[in-house]
Amino acid sequence: MDASGHAEVLVEDLSCCRAAVLHRPAALNAVNANMVARLTELYARWDKHAHVGCILLKGSGDKAFCAGGDVRALARRGGSPQAQAQAVAYFRAEDTLVHRISQLSKPHVAVMDGIVMGGGAGLALNGEFRVATERTLFAMPECVIGFFPDVGATHFLNKLPGRLGLACALTGLRLRGRELRDLGLATHYVESAALPALMRRLDGLPLSAARSSAAVSNALTECESLALLQPPAADSILRALPLIDAWFAGESVEEIDGALGAAAGRAGEGAQLAASLRAELRRGAPTSLKVALEAMRRNRGLSLAECLRAEFRLVVRFMAPEADFFEGVRAALVEKDGRPAWRPAQLAEVTPAAVEAFFEPLQPEWPELELSAADSKL
Repeated sequence: MDASGHAEVLVEDLSCCRAAVLHRPAALNAVNANMVARLTELYARWDKHAHVGCILLKGSGDKAFCAGGDVRALARRGGSPQAQAQAVAYFRAEDTLVHRISQLSKPHVAVMDGIVMGGGAGLALNGEFRVATERTLFAMPECVIGFFPDVGATHFLNKLPGRLGLACALTGLRLRGRELRDLGLATHYVESAALPALMRRLDGLPLSAARSSAAVSNALTECESLALLQPPAADSILRALPLIDAWFAGESVEEIDGALGAAAGRAGEGAQLAASLRAELRRGAPTSLKVALEAMRRNRGLSLAECLRAEFRLVVRFMAPEADFFEGVRAALVEKDGRPAWRPAQLAEVTPAAVEAFFEPLQPEWPELELSAADSKL
């Protein structure tokens, strides 16, 4: 297979399928504005092409599918009106691409081998088929950089059982390998060593089969790991779901923090996990945590398009020069001092009115996110 195309998004022409390869391995395939534009153009062309079957999305190298959006590039100018405009334009294009992926008339297969975070999760988890491997590491750690889980996260995280999705949104809880398959975030689980065979199997499909969701699903199932026949590992997060449901049942972030603290202070089952989750919760920006909690509640049961539109309002507010995003990226990813100066700095200082303001309709200078009427086929 010959690779060609844009330097940061390679194209593999299979017999009747096409694969886009995110190609920034040194940056863990983080997606920038040029890559979003390139993917948008490729998907539009491939979805209409009569001789293209299924569409695949992969990451370059063996470390990451995609570690998220290139937020360092977005934050390079620091908090300013110009930086806000640039960032909002990026997220508008990214959300539109995510929605397009959900609407493709042809099967879409995301091969999530390695790290899958942030914008990478948006590109993968809102598509029809999602293949996890033993190297898959999923998380939505946006609250740590003064942001919130976007790109449809309030849609796919709310599909997780019980309060697990909320735990992921507030703490960046990591899910690994087979856990994604067991929880439904992935549709299939294939060992990384078997991925070349999987590609050959898809490559060998006749055009009519490659355009059929049922045929592509069958081909993926044929390649699934026999490990799925075994019960989940003893340390699988699935075994902690009842505890997570109890800890994250509170009406406020403060109540959740208190429940985690109480569980961490008791010797017994789940104490170590509770302590770890509480530590991660407390790394998040207070405003991010409260807005993320409210967004998960408001968007539960909504369609992907409805979630993306609602999330976009939050994006605009989080990109404001006075918001925490630029400071969070500085502390976590640029200077890496780990000492963000959140504004406000305490949960108690984030008022209900301040949270509500994030969800208000946008002013004319920031048009709402426009998406086609049709929604995801999932």
